[in-house]
Amino acid sequence: MKSLFTFFFLLFLPVFSWGQGIIFQDGSWAEVKAMAKETGKPIFLDTYTTWCAPCKLMDKNLFPDKKVGQFYNANYLCYKMDIEKGDGIDFAKQYKIRSVPSLYFFSSDGKMIHKSVGRPIDTDSFIQIGKDALNPERRLQALTRKFQMGNREPDFLYDYAVALHKAEEPAGEVVDLYLKTQDKADWPREKNWRLILNMVEDFESETFQYVAGNQEALRENAVDSLDLFLGRILKKSIRDVARGREADRREALEKTIRVAFPKQATPMVAKLNYLYYQEDPKEAHAYAVAYLGHHATSDHELNSAAWKYYENETDAKRLESALTWVERSIEIKKYYANSDTRAALLLKLKRYPEAIKAAQEAIELGKQSGTETRHTEKLMEKILEESAASGAN
Repeated sequence: MKSLFTFFFLLFLPVFSWGQGIIFQDGSWAEVKAMAKETGKPIFLDTYTTWCAPCKLMDKNLFPDKKVGQFYNANYLCYKMDIEKGDGIDFAKQYKIRSVPSLYFFSSDGKMIHKSVGRPIDTDSFIQIGKDALNPERRLQALTRKFQMGNREPDFLYDYAVALHKAEEPAGEVVDLYLKTQDKADWPREKNWRLILNMVEDFESETFQYVAGNQEALRENAVDSLDLFLGRILKKSIRDVARGREADRREALEKTIRVAFPKQATPMVAKLNYLYYQEDPKEAHAYAVAYLGHHATSDHELNSAAWKYYENETDAKRLESALTWVERSIEIKKYYANSDTRAALLLKLKRYPEAIKAAQEAIELGKQSGTETRHTEKLMEKILEESAASGAN
């Protein structure tokens, strides 16, 4: 038998919520699920963190909206959960939350029925997400069931790919299946091209391989963002392949890079090899010199590599290489951290007069920028001590 509280909750909720934004429930997650079970109402759950900028924009622009409030308060029990506190910590682990805001929808008996990741662009799209969750035919859960049962209709595959993407679930396989239903001459059409741009992530997929190898034909159809798309996937793949340390995938990626960017392949392949072999004691240094010494353009990357050598190397020739990298970093942009790295390397190379000057410059830069300089001050003491012991001027 439903409680008296539940009766009044259902009776007056529409009145209280009609002229305002979303009303979020107080209490614990367990209490909200119990209320949903008792009232028969599904749950809308907004997961967030205190530092999430898109979450704050939703708080400011979407949740207080009158139209949004009318829809969500009428159809859902609404609840907010900080995934870094209380119930949110375990919830984030259970549902493997990778980014926020993540919007979850649960049936009244506590089963997750729909999900969307990221801030909706406007009130109408936010309301549409809620409507999709109420429609058994539009829920991600239902779409997945249809796919597993063999539905390969083009419109369905397109909708399913979009739903997976919104939920931050892998959509590449479904995109490939959808595009096989389309004539390749139609791939540059806005609908299809947007699908490719937004959802293809794997450089080994049939779709990516086709795009990489048929750029001229695609450019004739005036597709936009082609170079950005290829570059984004390949840069991500370089890091993924380097982490995985699979020789076959490294070779496949190098081949793909040379097809996709024949004129710019050399620096990209150099970076691939640098990252791939950096834990290999026999190969790491040669590939580091090949990339950092000739192709790296990031001051932070150059400084980070030089500092790693300072911490781990004793060979003078290798330390000299690291010194050239940090000096290149300083040429690009001079600041406390790379100046401190240069001073440390000069000390290790026993070039004391230069090390003293470099340490002085680092300390001055740190003071100018308000950066803590105790490390360099201690380094200076060590430089002066070693310099005096060696009899250097």
